[in-house]
Amino acid sequence: MWRTILFFCFISTAWAQSTDSLSAKPKGFIKQIRKNSDEFFFNEHPPKVHTKPRVHKNTIYLQAMGDTPYIGTGYRYRILDKKTWSTELGFGLGFSPHIFTTHIPRPKNYSFSHGLQLIYKRQRFVAPSIGYSGIWFSFEYYNGKTFNYEPAPNIGLRFGNSDSFALNLLWFGYFKKSEYSKLSADEKIQTVLRKNVWSIPSANLQFSF
Repeated sequence: MWRTILFFCFISTAWAQSTDSLSAKPKGFIKQIRKNSDEFFFNEHPPKVHTKPRVHKNTIYLQAMGDTPYIGTGYRYRILDKKTWSTELGFGLGFSPHIFTTHIPRPKNYSFSHGLQLIYKRQRFVAPSIGYSGIWFSFEYYNGKTFNYEPAPNIGLRFGNSDSFALNLLWFGYFKKSEYSKLSADEKIQTVLRKNVWSIPSANLQFSF
């Protein structure tokens, strides 16, 4: 009799364990499927979306002093764009209002310039710069010539964002040549060439697009 009771106890225990394992197995199976699907769609294979930020390479600016030589406007294009520096090439048009030249009869009050500007660490709010401008002055009274070319290197600081609005504070150095006449010891008129260096500050507000 007791052998029969032990046999039924063994059968009931084994049946209970097999039932628990069968009931737990679907839960673990479904959980594993969900985990594998999550890893497949979100972790191991994320959607590859490459968005390249837009770089504004065109710049227009309004300027006072410097290579204008009084007030002027200009255009620059960013020809090289690196992580820490960039190079801008452009040209400008300057005006000399008659209020500054009233002592000279009928001046042609405009000038043209070409320039190259190197901006270091342009992604920062304050970026140092160095550049060169070549200026064609069109004053008829200047050295008796219609057009006169002058080199003018500069150094400065840029405040703001190079891809939107920025303020440039620059310091230009003019290398000027002038001719004047003097009377020699034997009372002959001599033409003397004089070379001067002028330092002129400048400020311009630029907009990039």
